[in-house]
Amino acid sequence: MEEDEITLNVGGTLFVTFRETLSKYPTTKLGSLSDSSPYYRKRKNYYFFDRNPDLFNTILDFYRNDILHFPSHVCSGLWHQELRYWGLSVSAISECCYSTYVKYSNDDIVIQNLRRTLDEGSEFTQGHISLNISDSKSDLDVSNPSDQSLNLRSKFWRCLSNPRSSTIAQIYNCLYFLMVFLSALLAIFHTIPELRSGDRDFNTDLNRTEIYAVLRINTNNRKEVDMGTKEFPLWMIILDLLLAGFFSVELFVRILICPNKKEFFRDWLNIMDVILFVAICIRFTIEQNPEWFLLSYDIVILYGVTYSVTVFRLFRFFRLARQFSGLYVLLLALRSSWKEFILLFCTVLLFALLFASCIFYAEYREPTTFPHMLSGLWWAIITLTTVGYGDHVPKSAGGQLIGSMCATCGIIVLAMPVAMIVANFNDYYQKNKDREKFKELYDFEQKRKLVTLDM
Repeated sequence: MEEDEITLNVGGTLFVTFRETLSKYPTTKLGSLSDSSPYYRKRKNYYFFDRNPDLFNTILDFYRNDILHFPSHVCSGLWHQELRYWGLSVSAISECCYSTYVKYSNDDIVIQNLRRTLDEGSEFTQGHISLNISDSKSDLDVSNPSDQSLNLRSKFWRCLSNPRSSTIAQIYNCLYFLMVFLSALLAIFHTIPELRSGDRDFNTDLNRTEIYAVLRINTNNRKEVDMGTKEFPLWMIILDLLLAGFFSVELFVRILICPNKKEFFRDWLNIMDVILFVAICIRFTIEQNPEWFLLSYDIVILYGVTYSVTVFRLFRFFRLARQFSGLYVLLLALRSSWKEFILLFCTVLLFALLFASCIFYAEYREPTTFPHMLSGLWWAIITLTTVGYGDHVPKSAGGQLIGSMCATCGIIVLAMPVAMIVANFNDYYQKNKDREKFKELYDFEQKRKLVTLDM
């Protein structure tokens, strides 16, 4: 039996086993060992592998027991590397250890999403932290005007795109937040009839009744009358122009100094800014020429469309998400939960159709409730989601029983997919919290190194 023994030196630790044990899996690295193997040390009569000996016990146990069990205290990323190195298949992993092994893949997806989204343009982007503490300005020739201009543009771009890059960037982002907030308030003020200053002058001889007819305004609807024929006060017009001017200048400056124009116009927020700029220009042009409203109803439609598009100015709040990473974490968690959302939608739709059919036939003898199954579908969705508007109410005993079952099922149906979505958010939130804490520690370490060098 001694001749069948084989000695393995793994990271300085000797392991002894039988060749017969290893030869059960000849396609693996250990199962294919021979005297001609590059790992064989003839003089010492053992095979040497420069690997972690603490992890090798688990690998060797696979050959003995024909199944892989992972200790939970070791990072699962190491097991991915070990299995690739030793040539073992994931099919050998015991079912009880699936969660340990796949945890690395799941965590890596979350980390990569956070890195791509939050660390764009920073030293953390490439998955590692540069430990070079030399001055980055040394790469530029300060005596060269072109390098000075490039350096200035780079600083300016970082100021606009990365709110944490400097104190000036933080001040600018506070100003940007204030402007976005004012534009959101202005959108609300536009709809308050008490803030309208008076009738709009259309520069025409038509009376008000004729103007209403041309603009197809329903005089019984005060919203249509106020929005279509009332003028904005001067202060609101000035504030609207100032905000439009600020965002227009900001857009053109970012386009000019952007280092990569192609990537710039791939960002949906930048595309939205361009669309908003065009829409605001069209809206202001039409408002300065109110007689155009009476030329063609197409002008009225165009004005309505551009006015509606300006509502999307609220999406500019997402540009501030880089400063408030919690918002990005929420968006990433929602995006990664698309399968759960599909499950939620399909489950709610299935139960809604079921209870819509049941409530229609249960209330079939009631002449005033649920005239068709569509109203039953509306009632079922509102009941399943525990909203309960009360516009449709079952009256019969059978209908009330079905309504009770529908409300109870709604609690169960919503709880399961929502719990999975919340779990995804917790994963992203915790990983982002750990990354931010690590960055704080790293920044502190770098500052301490710089102080040590200065001394």
